[in-house]
Amino acid sequence: MSALEKVADLNGIPRHRHNWLASWQHPSIAQRVEFVMRVHEDPALEPPFHRSLWRLKLGLMSALSVGLLLVGWALGPEQVLALLSVR
Repeated sequence: MSALEKVADLNGIPRHRHNWLASWQHPSIAQRVEFVMRVHEDPALEPPFHRSLWRLKLGLMSALSVGLLLVGWALGPEQVLALLSVR
């Protein structure tokens, strides 16, 4: 918790961020500290948190893979090979 507070102080990050556009990336320092305190009080909260992060990563990798496959399908094998070739 003190490390989060120190990082916020050193980088001039407000403890309570009110920028909703940036909040999708990371919670505010205050929310992170509050989560660390809750996990410290109840360690059973940690495994579900890690599972949700794993699901998010799996979802992003799946979406990226499907997107790349669709682009490859739309371009055709010749175009994909031409894009990948070293000139």
